[in-house]
Amino acid sequence: MKVGFIGLGKMGAGICSNIVKNGIDVVVYDINPANMQKFVDMGASSAATVKELAAQVDVCITCVPMPKDAKGVLLGPDGVFENLPEGGVHFDLSTLDIETVVMLEAEAAKLGKKYLVIPMGKGPAFAADGTCPLFGGGDKATYDKYEECLLKKMGKPAGNAVWLDPNKTSPFEFYQYWRNVGDADVMKCIRMLTFLPLEQIDEMSTWQDQRLNEAKEILAYEMTSMVHGKEEAEKAQNAARALFSGNAMDTEHMPSTQLTEADLTDGAIGILTLMVKAGLAASNGEARRLVVQGGVLADGEKVAAPTVSFTAEQLAKGIVIKKGKKIYHKVTL
Repeated sequence: MKVGFIGLGKMGAGICSNIVKNGIDVVVYDINPANMQKFVDMGASSAATVKELAAQVDVCITCVPMPKDAKGVLLGPDGVFENLPEGGVHFDLSTLDIETVVMLEAEAAKLGKKYLVIPMGKGPAFAADGTCPLFGGGDKATYDKYEECLLKKMGKPAGNAVWLDPNKTSPFEFYQYWRNVGDADVMKCIRMLTFLPLEQIDEMSTWQDQRLNEAKEILAYEMTSMVHGKEEAEKAQNAARALFSGNAMDTEHMPSTQLTEADLTDGAIGILTLMVKAGLAASNGEARRLVVQGGVLADGEKVAAPTVSFTAEQLAKGIVIKKGKKIYHKVTL
């Protein structure tokens, strides 16, 4: 596999250095020749133009500042899409609006190329040390193909990757991801990932304690609105507020799993099996530990023991499982 990397600013340089250090064959391009030389000294090769780079790689990655920069690099006769070999893959680490992402994915598809957007969740220090969270938007099969051999060498593509596609990550789950970011990260995310006025962000940077929860709500709403639209953002926000106020009756936009009769044994299913099938635990052992520690509720009542089970009649009405303080999941039959 030969990888091209375009855009060696603070973020791009950190990500690219991790790829080179992992022994992958890399070709670099940047408008600043000095930035390229650093990577040539590390063992990478350089290209004189974007066109030259794209023509010789299997996978291309860009990390440029603005949507107009991404369009300039990717489109046209001298751009990446027209010169990347047939079946080539492009990962875009740039900060882009959803309209640009949709347009670029369509243009790549016309030419037989795969385009995925991989936004980054933290700043240059995390990019440089390989701990920057990476999110995924695009063809999941392509993402899965390159997760081990490339993406994990760039940063931290979490097993619970956050997708822009609502069929992979629902708007509610997407909202909840951003609502649950750490106190130390919320303002960094707002500054890097939203289009709020800088004056507002500067004022918010003074917020502390409970006001940080307000900032997280703003971050979650802005991100969800940008990706899924204002209507879905408002639905997700309302559902989240209802849940966290103790009213779990509004389950329309809650993540859910629908079981079948084949999932039941003698007309019932145990809590451990149910949690695994709902993706709330990776194994029966993990589910058992959560239940024993008192971290699992069913319809607002603590699950008393790992032997608890639910009947088909209960499941037909729908059961809301709460794991820990923040994760809600509806299970139906």
